[in-house]
Formats: sequence, structure tokens, C-alpha cells
Amino acid sequence: MQLEYVSDESCGFLLGTTYSDGGGEVLEFIEVANSEQSNKKNRYLIHPTDFIKVERMACEANLEIIGVYHTHINQEALLSSTDKKFAFPQFFYLILSMVNFKFSHARCWRMDNEGIFKEIPINVVDK
Repeated sequence: MQLEYVSDESCGFLLGTTYSDGGGEVLEFIEVANSEQSNKKNRYLIHPTDFIKVERMACEANLEIIGVYHTHINQEALLSSTDKKFAFPQFFYLILSMVNFKFSHARCWRMDNEGIFKEIPINVVDK
């Protein structure tokens, strides 16, 4: 996943497995085009056909779509009001902060079935 020098929000899917304790393991990142038409610098939109295509890829690999990632350009890796408005329960939302065209930091969030968002710790494991 190449994110440096990106001026618009980038987005994609997290493929992996989820655990009963609320955690999960991301095994693949699948980048898709940002289909947002009006404000790509501050919004992202994943086209439904990309969702279907990646769902098929996940099934073929015996994985599941466990969430999405997207960048925030020159902003903190916090959920925006738009992120919260369109979130799915139990999906992981990995937000990558890009500052001056370089990766700064990442945070991950998950909404429970009651609509409450919780930050999920990120542990990077070299396999």
C-alpha cells in the first residue's frame, strides 16, 4: 500500500478474521478507488461494485471483510462526524493520518451494536 504523496483521501478494505474478544487480525489490505465526486480531499466513498468484488476475493481466500481504512490528509486519525454517520457496527475503521504527504500515525476504531465507538489498539506483527 503506497500512500505517500497522496493529496486526496485514499481508502480500501481490511481482510482478515475477527475474534470473540472484540479484536481482529488484518491479513490483507485491498486498495480501491475513492469514488467521492465532490470533496475527495476530505471524504471517501467506496463504490458498491468494489465492495462486491472484494467480498468475492475475501471468500476465495477464506477471509472476511472486517473493516475499511482511509486516510485523513493533514488531520489527526480521529473519526469525523461523517465517519461516524456512515459506520457499520462491528467493522474496524483504520484511519491513517497523512501530514505533508507522509504517513504520521494510525488509529483504529470499532462501533458496537449500540453505536458506541471504541478505540482498538493496533499491534503490528511481522510474519
